[in-house]
Amino acid sequence: MTRRPNVQRSRHSRARGRWWVATLALALTRSAPVEAQLPCTIRPPPANAESAWANAWRDVSHQLEGASASSACAVIELTVRDGHAALVLTTRDGKRGVREVSAPFELQPTAEAMLVTFNPPVVSRDDPPAQPSPTIAAQDAGPPQKPTTLLSRILLGGSAGARVGGGLATPVIDVSASLVSSAWEFGIVGQWEVAYASLAKDNSPPWSGSGVAAGIAVGRRQPLWSQIEIVGGVTLQGVVLHQEMHHKKPEQWMMRADGRIGAYAGAVVPRGSPVRIRMDFGLDRLLSGSQPPPASPDLPSLPSWGATVALGVEANGP
Repeated sequence: MTRRPNVQRSRHSRARGRWWVATLALALTRSAPVEAQLPCTIRPPPANAESAWANAWRDVSHQLEGASASSACAVIELTVRDGHAALVLTTRDGKRGVREVSAPFELQPTAEAMLVTFNPPVVSRDDPPAQPSPTIAAQDAGPPQKPTTLLSRILLGGSAGARVGGGLATPVIDVSASLVSSAWEFGIVGQWEVAYASLAKDNSPPWSGSGVAAGIAVGRRQPLWSQIEIVGGVTLQGVVLHQEMHHKKPEQWMMRADGRIGAYAGAVVPRGSPVRIRMDFGLDRLLSGSQPPPASPDLPSLPSWGATVALGVEANGP
């Protein structure tokens, strides 16, 4: 009679021990984190950033602090180089993305889009693993993409103005297409010199003259203030000049091909807009240095040099 209570107590003790072990194991299993989530480091604006960019980035940083904890982002920062701003995001596995930003108000949507782009979908432990699509699998199998670190953009422009030289003047129409890489600008330019006319009143017989020029331009762009950008560079073009007389039959005409070297300077406003107003002033001279011979001795020669003033627009290309 005295041994049964000890046996019962021993059985109860073993049962309670099993219950505590099971409870502790379940608690540890449920509390174990699937993956530690570290916050994305949002660096302060650079010292060379203008006040508009710095203030906008501080506002965006406060809004992104709570949303970045579950992102693959390790560091996101604003960089300013040669007047051009960009967002740089580095992921935890070393990938790097760069997005150029043309205006302060674009910082928030650009940053949010980058976080979504580099953020993997959250998959529950109970869900089966998703199968990658053939396109994604093919991209993953290829060599890693080199991150874009050099900012570049395509610009298209058109303008109208006037060209003066050698006592003659003509309306002009200019077109251009250029690639801007950092602060350097490399482009192709063209000019139509519509109709030359004498600036002074003279007794010259009726005549007409025109010209077409095309070539390359190399220059630099530099921000002056937050909304103004100055441009400048040199041009090398080929030009065809044409002149003909209308007071004799048969009509006589002159056509000459030559090279033309020049320089230009201008300003662009507003700097952050996708479509901007541009004003240019240019000087150029024929490589031969001599005036083209007139179509007739009693006609003025077309000028060997010229000064051009033009006003137009430029826009971001594709």
